[in-house]
Amino acid sequence: MVASAANTDFDTAYKKIHVSYADLNLKNDEGVAVLYRRLQKASEWVCGASNHNSKVSLKQTREARACVNNVLTRSVAKVGNQKLTAVHNG
Repeated sequence: MVASAANTDFDTAYKKIHVSYADLNLKNDEGVAVLYRRLQKASEWVCGASNHNSKVSLKQTREARACVNNVLTRSVAKVGNQKLTAVHNG
């Protein structure tokens, strides 16, 4: 859900984080790149992917990656910026 034009909230069943982008100009590539990195980091945190170490099973790693991809995709869609969507779709 978009909390305002310059903020958005992303969550899973367990965690929620607020990502602000009021300081960014999403009309230029640099601002979009910074926001995408923020969303990636937030998605990793929400999914617990940033806490994984070498003792995590392959199944857990796959689940975390799938979670990150899902949360990141939903987050990009919630922002609703064409340039950001293009970056995400590669």
